[in-house]
Amino acid sequence: MEQLIPVHVGLLGHIDHGKTELARALSEKVSTAGLDGHPQAKSRGITIDLGFSMFVLDKYLVTLVDAPGHADFIRSVVSGTNIIDAAILTVAANEGPMVHCY
Repeated sequence: MEQLIPVHVGLLGHIDHGKTELARALSEKVSTAGLDGHPQAKSRGITIDLGFSMFVLDKYLVTLVDAPGHADFIRSVVSGTNIIDAAILTVAANEGPMVHCY
């Protein structure tokens, strides 16, 4: 059996722009830390921690790294960047790109 090549893809974008739903739609397997497993994430309806899920595409084992989109959780996003090989930037079609200055 051929060994799968691991690829880590970050899902990045503003809060409520569909990152977690994209991960949910693509994933074949969700880790215990995947897709809003944090209790506060469920109660607040937002991603707080990095979420991990995966699927196989041809000879690749693709791990999706679902990152929080809220600026308050930027540390979680930065901590996950060292494992990300590529990224998908999600933008809500009804809102467009969102830039916030603090």
